[in-house]
Amino acid sequence: MPVGNWLIWLLFYSPLRKISFRKWSPLRHWVFPKYTKRTLAKHPETINDTVEVDSWRPFYLPPTEVADTDQARKLKMIEDSGDSAAYVTGWMYRNPIGMEKYRADIMTAIKPKKKVRTHVSSVLAYPRANFKHVVGVHFRLGDYRYVEEKKFFFEPQQVEKILTEYVTQSGMQTQDICFVICSDEKLNPDHFKSINAFFPTGSPAEDLFTLAATDVIIGSDSTFGPFAAWYGNVPFIIFDRTGIDWEYYKGKEKFFVTTKPNRVFY
Repeated sequence: MPVGNWLIWLLFYSPLRKISFRKWSPLRHWVFPKYTKRTLAKHPETINDTVEVDSWRPFYLPPTEVADTDQARKLKMIEDSGDSAAYVTGWMYRNPIGMEKYRADIMTAIKPKKKVRTHVSSVLAYPRANFKHVVGVHFRLGDYRYVEEKKFFFEPQQVEKILTEYVTQSGMQTQDICFVICSDEKLNPDHFKSINAFFPTGSPAEDLFTLAATDVIIGSDSTFGPFAAWYGNVPFIIFDRTGIDWEYYKGKEKFFVTTKPNRVFY
């Protein structure tokens, strides 16, 4: 094996020899097509065993209770395999109890680099010094213009209306609240004149951890906002075309798994 290939194998593929549980999802063909296809074609020995699961049904992992008998059977198969570790990949794996139980370990593992932390501190310095309440807003545009007939797409004016409703529902005054709005596109401040809006410019990682450092997050129905909310342990309020049920969110001060229909599976 050429030296270059050997180094790649040692650093990236060798640690995966104990894979015993792998779910192939559409993400394989979208995000990692070259990685997975070439790796598995050249190195089939990386996988001892595979277990296929339903592509669109949440698959719960211990210590979360597993009520589905088929899922329980597959987990038992893995536990009885004799492997010391099992790796999973895919879209629908869920472990809400494990996420809480191991929160500290997970947060340590994904702690942002100093550059990102410095950016977050810089972005939030002015809002924190001048407002009583800082609200993070995740406003996804881009592909949402084309997904499911714009079901999850909102115009800036619609988002401004939601944010002004939040001010009213919060019981605070407009001058008390600053909205830090992160988006995948440049926004026109003129669309948000009725509120105190701040538009930081940063990388996706910088935006995510900026949102996590706010008091509450309001945003598009996608994974980005809820993940930031989980990391910051703050509530996440979902944009809703039928109108936001503000009463549902009242009194919630930390992250919680919503029962509202959404595209995020916890």
